[in-house]
Amino acid sequence: MRKLSNKALCTIVILFLATSNVKAQSLRVVLDEDFGDWTNVPVLHTDPIGDVGFSAVDFEELSVYNDENFLFARFDVGPEINLQENN
Repeated sequence: MRKLSNKALCTIVILFLATSNVKAQSLRVVLDEDFGDWTNVPVLHTDPIGDVGFSAVDFEELSVYNDENFLFARFDVGPEINLQENN
């Protein structure tokens, strides 16, 4: 059995996420720091809280939404993190 390369595996995951929620959607996601428009988007994956390991970020939930033009992903990481340089 052949082992998949990282690139092939990433491609498969992206295609799965992009097509897993393809049904007609009347929702609209706006990038405005208000997550109220995500309330009707189902959570695709839940990770146990507190299993941070070597990272300072604890991913808790993953939600994915698509419209006719874009694929949106929401990662719930619990406490707010600063993504700016030199942190």
